[in-house]
Amino acid sequence: LVATDPPYFQVKEDDWDRQWGSADAFLEWMGLCVAEWQRVTGVPTTWVPFGADVLGRGRPGLADRGVDLQRIGRQPEGWEDDAANERRCAAYGLTYAGRPAFVPDPDANQRSVESAMAAAKYTLSFSNLASPADYTHPTRAYLTGRWTDALAQGAVVAGIPPHCAATDRLLWPEATLILPSVDPDEGVPVIAAAAAAWTPDL
Repeated sequence: LVATDPPYFQVKEDDWDRQWGSADAFLEWMGLCVAEWQRVTGVPTTWVPFGADVLGRGRPGLADRGVDLQRIGRQPEGWEDDAANERRCAAYGLTYAGRPAFVPDPDANQRSVESAMAAAKYTLSFSNLASPADYTHPTRAYLTGRWTDALAQGAVVAGIPPHCAATDRLLWPEATLILPSVDPDEGVPVIAAAAAAWTPDL
């Protein structure tokens, strides 16, 4: 059993679509639903928690990627300073792009983020357990759209992926460049070595 069209999250004005306080609470709830569906049906059950508009927006074959490492969204404390990240990457011959500027219109903002991803060889992401925040679940890992969107744009995701069923089902080995820790001094050399071997076919 595969749930491919789970409920919306704060898309509709209806109360049922506004019952979760955060996206993390919604993801946690959906994970519990999947476990219950499997218990009731007695068959292996999973869900596709995030999709990406690969046909409409994705550009996985784009070869012109002038940015080695693109930062997207919140990062672990060591990666939060874009100026420091740029200097650190430059010392290894890497080009670094900081957080894309926020655009008030949601669709335009998403397109801006996707354009930044499409111009990068690697994007930077860490699981909620590797990089916790007060609005993420403290004990359950989950895959987010930051990962699937980057992959739809043809970028490899550098970081620490979440250990969860969605990761096992949706991410292939070449989709990620696993970093040893959240410390940029340990991560940048790994990214530099990978970028040196990068080709558009990766």
